[in-house]
Amino acid sequence: MEFNRFHNLVFPDGSIAFGSFRYFALFRPDEFGKDVTEPKVVITSFVVNDKNADSLLYAPDSGNTIAEVRLPYNRNFIQVGFSAMEFALPWAIEYRYRMEGLDNDWVYAGNQNVAKYPGLAPGRYRLLISATDVAGKWAGHVQEIVIVIAPPWWWAWWAYLIYAAILVLAVSGIYRLRLLSIKGRQKELEKLVSEQTEELKETIGKLEESSAQKDVLMKEVHHRVKNNLQVISALLNLQLARLTDESLRATLEEGITRISSVSLLHNQLYKGEQLTNIEFSAFARELKEQISSVYDKPAQSVTLQNEIPETWLDIDTALPLGLILNELMTNSYKYAFAGIGQGTITLKLERGDAYFVLSYFDNGAGLPADLDLHKTRTLGLTLIRSLSKQLAGSFSYDRDSNVFVVRFKELAARKAVE
Repeated sequence: MEFNRFHNLVFPDGSIAFGSFRYFALFRPDEFGKDVTEPKVVITSFVVNDKNADSLLYAPDSGNTIAEVRLPYNRNFIQVGFSAMEFALPWAIEYRYRMEGLDNDWVYAGNQNVAKYPGLAPGRYRLLISATDVAGKWAGHVQEIVIVIAPPWWWAWWAYLIYAAILVLAVSGIYRLRLLSIKGRQKELEKLVSEQTEELKETIGKLEESSAQKDVLMKEVHHRVKNNLQVISALLNLQLARLTDESLRATLEEGITRISSVSLLHNQLYKGEQLTNIEFSAFARELKEQISSVYDKPAQSVTLQNEIPETWLDIDTALPLGLILNELMTNSYKYAFAGIGQGTITLKLERGDAYFVLSYFDNGAGLPADLDLHKTRTLGLTLIRSLSKQLAGSFSYDRDSNVFVVRFKELAARKAVE
């Protein structure tokens, strides 16, 4: 082997490398004269997708092999060349290699000093390379290099958001198509809504003459709104009965409970003496019974400890607060009481100087430890955050005591800030 005297490199540890036309030799002056029986394996080439990528193996300022190579998902055809630092009897050296995460055992290569891996899947791999000495004994030194294949863009978190949006649109489209399949019943319900709307118009025309008539009119409005919401719930329940997909059924069922909670508020306004205010303690009790009728499970009992004093809230405050309470109770029935025979929900409502504070507790397991309340994109928690802001308040969760806290302002206090 001939060396080019101009092709040489001195490393910081004193090692000297000489280069020839196709190879290089590494000398360590401090080892001259020693009986070195275990040759060290070094990486000699790194090819990616039939293109030489040796530059990936070296740090910018030294010739030392780095520990990790990162590649995009579409550059996953890997060929690694290696050689043992044995110059006396190089033909007596045999090699073996193993890709952790892919190979179950060593791959024996004989005198071949190339490892090929076509089409590596995204993931983290560790390539181990070992060689024998001239006597055929496997050396203790094992060369290694970590190869990381990055996942494609369509595995990224934002891609899954797109998939979820497409899924929601698809579910919505399927729902609409199935809804059209019950045209006969839908026409009857539409006719009923139309008739009730006409009756409402006639009632409005008759009851605008006096203050007493206006009170009756408001009751009638709440009654009609309640009836129309019940018609919509009936329509959705007809659709629910035809669905077989459990995820679609759960989504539609949650929508029906939200509509029913709004209908319950208008029913209280219709039956109560005040036309613009809701007694929230009574509403909470009725809401619990309504949700229980949908989500109650056999051999399970859920008790409501209603510690809310008699509290009258305006409709613009009671409506979003009622929807928040609907989401919390629904979540408890669906997830918190799994495996619990006796569930308990505790409600408290306190009035401070500037805010009302609603506290909600259940004796379930609580939210998962890794769930970020303010970053999760689930519809229920997103709706609660949005409604809390609508009430000029905030929504928080005490994980230690498993208590949800909603701070909000009445309509008059919100308008005073505006």
